[in-house]
Amino acid sequence: MWNYYAHVADLDASVASAQSSGAQVLVAPMEVPGGDRIAQLMDPQGAVFCLHASPAKA
Repeated sequence: MWNYYAHVADLDASVASAQSSGAQVLVAPMEVPGGDRIAQLMDPQGAVFCLHASPAKA
């Protein structure tokens, strides 16, 4: 199975927006090596997708 990632500016806001549109969170937002954050969701039709955000640059 392939996992598709979409890069977003604000992971928490994007997860909340997806949930309000009917998505289900499968893996809550978490930090991965390198400091980026990801979350895994499923849309109302059952398709799994991931969201990815990089840390803000200072």
